[in-house]
Amino acid sequence: MLRSPWLVAGVLGGLAVVATVIASDAAVLLLRTAVTTAAAATLVAGIAVHRPRMPLAWALLAAGSASFALAAAIGVATDAGSPLEPVALALVTAGYVLLLGAAAVFAHRLNPSSRRDGLVEGTIVAVAVAAVLGAVLFSPQLAEVNLVNQAHRVLGPVTLAAIAGLITRFALAMPAHCAAGQLVVGATVLGLLGNLLRVEASAERAVVAGDVLAGGALAEGLVLASYVLLATAGAHRSMLMLAAPRLPPAPRRTGPRLIVLGIALLLPPTVLATDLTLQGRQIALAAAVLINLLVLLRLGQLLRERDRANRALAEEAAHDPLTGLPNRRGLLAGLEVALERCRRDGRSLAVLFCDLDRFKPINDRHGHAAGDAALAEVARRLRRVTRHEELVARMAGDEFVVVATGLTRSEAEALAGRLEDAVGEPISLPEGTVTLSMSVGLVHRERCDQASEDALSDLLGAADRAMYEVKHRVTAPPDPDRRRGDPAG
Repeated sequence: MLRSPWLVAGVLGGLAVVATVIASDAAVLLLRTAVTTAAAATLVAGIAVHRPRMPLAWALLAAGSASFALAAAIGVATDAGSPLEPVALALVTAGYVLLLGAAAVFAHRLNPSSRRDGLVEGTIVAVAVAAVLGAVLFSPQLAEVNLVNQAHRVLGPVTLAAIAGLITRFALAMPAHCAAGQLVVGATVLGLLGNLLRVEASAERAVVAGDVLAGGALAEGLVLASYVLLATAGAHRSMLMLAAPRLPPAPRRTGPRLIVLGIALLLPPTVLATDLTLQGRQIALAAAVLINLLVLLRLGQLLRERDRANRALAEEAAHDPLTGLPNRRGLLAGLEVALERCRRDGRSLAVLFCDLDRFKPINDRHGHAAGDAALAEVARRLRRVTRHEELVARMAGDEFVVVATGLTRSEAEALAGRLEDAVGEPISLPEGTVTLSMSVGLVHRERCDQASEDALSDLLGAADRAMYEVKHRVTAPPDPDRRRGDPAG
C-alpha cells in the first residue's frame, strides 16, 4: 500500500514532464509507449492485489491505457504514411471511449442525491470543454477528406468534453479524503490541459502514424503525467472505496463549485477573443448561450433547494418531533390565526387545555420509551376525534391544547367529553397495557372582539386555570349543576 500516493505521483509525473522536454521526438514516442504500458500494467496489478468488489471502472481505465500504449507502439514501429496509421487512430479513439466509460461508472457510483446535485455542473463543464475543443480543433478541420481522421477529430473533442463533465460531477461529490479519487480527478485535469495544449501545436507539426494529436513537449509531458496519476490511483488501497456499489455522501463543496462554474463561464468568451473560423465562432457563441442557460437552471435549483430547506426548518421549529403535532410555537401561531378569523367573521372560539392525570408513574414503572409511546398514542387519539380544521398541539410534557372555532358552548363541552373518552381507552404498549385519564379545561368565547381579554396569553392562562379546577374536582363528589371550565361565555 502506498503511504504517500501524491508524493509518488508527483515525483514520477514530474520526471515524465522533464523527460519530454529534453528528449527528442523519437524518444518521446518511446517514453509514451513505456508510460502508458506501465500504467495499464499497474492498474491491472492493482485490481489483482486489492480485489475490488466492482472493478469495472478500473478495468476500463486499464483497457484505455493499453489502447493508448498500442497506438504509441505502432508509432514507434512504423513511419509516416504507414498502412497502420488508421489502426493507431482507431486505438486512440477507442482509448478515449474506454476512459469515458470509466468516468461514467465513477459518476454512477455516487449516491442518487450527489449525482443529481452535480448533473448541471458537469454538463456546464462538458459544454465549455466542447466549445474550446470544437471551435479550435474541430471546426478548422471539418473538411478533412480522410473519413478515419475526420471521425477521430469529431470523437476526440466529444469524448474529452464528456469525460470532463463526468469527472467534474464526480469530483464535486466524491468522498472526502479519498486519495484514489483525488488522483483520478488530478489525472483528468492534467490530461485535459495536455490535450488542450496539443490542439494548437498539432496544427504545426506533421502527424506521423501513432503520433496522433502530437503537440509540444509540455503538452506531451502533462498527458504522460496524467497516466502516472492514474497508475498511482490504481495502486493505492483507497481504490477499493471507488469500487464500492455506492459511494458514501460527501459534504457539499461550495468553493470548488463556484470555481468550476466561473472557469466554465469564462472559457467560451475567451475562445471568442482568439482567431477563429466563422464556424468556430458559431460553436463558441452557441456554447456561451447554452452555458448561461444551464447556470440559470442551476441557480433555480439552488433557490428551490433553499426554499425547501427553509420550509423544513420552519416545520421542524413549529412541530413536536415525538407526536408530529404543533409545539408551543406552532400553537401560538395557529391560535393567533384562529383568533383573527373569529374576530373577522364573528365566530366563537373554544380553547381546551388537556392535561394527563397520573402520567408520571408510567415513566417510573415502564420507562421513558413507554411514556413516549403513550404520548404518541394520546396525540393520535386526540387528532382522531377532532375535525380537520381544529388545531391540536402539544403544549409541553403531557399537556395538549385543542383550538376549535364555530362551536356553541354545549358543542365545545361535548368535544371535551370525546377527548376524555378517547384518552381513557386502554393503551397497549410492549411493556403492558396502561390506562390514562385526562383533565380538560375549557375557555369558550362567543365573540372575540376585545383585544385585552382575547390576547393569546390570556386565553391560554384562562384555559390552564380551568383545567386545574377540573383536576381538583376529580376526587370531589359529582355536581350535575357545575359546568366545565370558566363561567364566561
